[in-house]
Amino acid sequence: MVAAATLTSEMYGVVRGGGSVKIHNPTRTENAARQAYEISGYGPEDMDVVQAYDTMSPNELKVIPELGFCQKEDAGHLLEEGVFDLNGRLPINTDGGLMARGHPLGATSLAQVAEIVWQLRGEAGPRQVPGAKIGLSHCMGAGPNCTVIILKR
Repeated sequence: MVAAATLTSEMYGVVRGGGSVKIHNPTRTENAARQAYEISGYGPEDMDVVQAYDTMSPNELKVIPELGFCQKEDAGHLLEEGVFDLNGRLPINTDGGLMARGHPLGATSLAQVAEIVWQLRGEAGPRQVPGAKIGLSHCMGAGPNCTVIILKR
């Protein structure tokens, strides 16, 4: 069941907090995640499995905090500890993520949602997260757009 589906956008060329003024303007991912959590009634702490947009190696470390799963400075440390591994506390990109499938542009978000559906149905085979009941799919693209979809069993 779809608990929430959001789509947010940013403007091209937006400069965040430049100069001496330190302003935090939420990113498209932060806005999409916040909206999805509000709509679904779930929060980051409720997720059992996540598909995060990772078209480049460092991008996963950037979006994990933006999705609310940790503080920005903690993402690398938690990754090294195995928190986001298949058998970790919060499995992220259980199928290897977008890089593992060659980032199939138009099919990117669909592939991520399919992985969450398979996880929630218990059909993910050796990638299965035991007892997965709630999952989040995050995708960016087509310029400054971002989606966050929360599914539940």
